[in-house]
This record gives sequence, C-alpha cells and structure tokens, in this order.
Amino acid sequence: MVPILASFAFIDSIQTAFQGIARGCGWQKLGAIVNLGSFYFIGAPFSVVTAFVLHMKGRGLFLGIVLAIIIQMLCFLVITLRANWEEEVNCSILNSVLLSFIRYGY
Repeated sequence: MVPILASFAFIDSIQTAFQGIARGCGWQKLGAIVNLGSFYFIGAPFSVVTAFVLHMKGRGLFLGIVLAIIIQMLCFLVITLRANWEEEVNCSILNSVLLSFIRYGY
C-alpha cells in the first residue's frame, strides 16, 4: 500500500500544479470537465471493479483514485502544452489595463 500512496502523493502534486495553471488562465470550465470525467467516469468505476469484483478491498478503491489523478495529470499536461501562451499573455495584459481603468479611472 505504501508504494501506491507514494505514487499518489507524487502524481497529485504535479496534477495540482497543472490545475493551478488552468485556473490562473481562466479555464475553470475545462478543469471541471476534466475532473468530472476522470473521477466519475473512469476512477469510480475502476475503483468499484478492483475493490469488489477483483476483491482487492481498500487497495482497489485507492487504485481507482490514483488512476483518476494520473488521467487528470495527463489531460492538464496536454492542455498546458497546447496553450497559445502569447495569446494568454496578451489577454492578461488587457485584463490588467481594463481592471486598473475601472478601479482608478486611468
């Protein structure tokens, strides 16, 4: 169980960083879709099968969570690598200029 827990901690930290990038870029809807798909459509069924059909008990339940985190990490990696960062920088600059104009009038 310890190797599974160690792999979970490592992969979850990477996934959390990628998820932070998605939130910072304003891709909350995309993040919600990735979370929903990985946990409810892949992780939960895998947990049920490994825990109750394959009789792996708690280890099987945890393997489903680890699988969901791995899928999340891979999805957010692809999203981050395929982003147009020049466009994101331009949007960020525009947003900061508009926000300062709205707040301070200049």
